[in-house]
Amino acid sequence: MTETEILSRIRDHIEDATGVRVEPDTSLSGDAVLDSMKFIELVAHVESEYGVSFEVEELENRFDSVGSIAKMIVEKKEPS
Repeated sequence: MTETEILSRIRDHIEDATGVRVEPDTSLSGDAVLDSMKFIELVAHVESEYGVSFEVEELENRFDSVGSIAKMIVEKKEPS
């Protein structure tokens, strides 16, 4: 799956869950798209859907937009 496909699926999930339209660079916390419960639900969904897991530092520093989430998934899925 490409980064673009992942981005589209995550964006659709967020829009379905919140009713808010988001762009790849929309700040999910700064633009008040996700409250704390929706944030936790999104993390759980992404980890389950894509078979990845995130460290607390990653969530604090990089899990802020659809684009950054998609990029993190691709990085985690790439062979080491």
